[in-house]
Amino acid sequence: MESQHDAIDGHLLPLKPAVLLILTALAEKPRHGYAIMLAVRQQSGGRVELGTSHLYRNLKKLLDQGLVSPSSQTDEEDPRRRYYQLSELGRRVLRAEMRRLQDILKLGRNLGILDPAEAAR
Repeated sequence: MESQHDAIDGHLLPLKPAVLLILTALAEKPRHGYAIMLAVRQQSGGRVELGTSHLYRNLKKLLDQGLVSPSSQTDEEDPRRRYYQLSELGRRVLRAEMRRLQDILKLGRNLGILDPAEAAR
């Protein structure tokens, strides 16, 4: 099921669910740690609650891999807050992962595991 988009960043795929949600939270705008945790909770409909240590462990890996970078954005209320943003590589990896998941849903429809209306949601 490998395609061109997997070959670009294949060593980074598939993403773990928490990492996928962190990158998705940062795709919208730069965020600090607590804002990332809130966005992940909201995106997952409350099904995923990242603990602080889990979030920062993942952020360190994402920084090391070049998928996330520090943002120059600051917070007037709390200047100690560090903001993170999605890097260009992170955006490409996120796009490739979304396409990979889309391919899996298509396979589910083709095999009759998912009905087309259900897979479109």
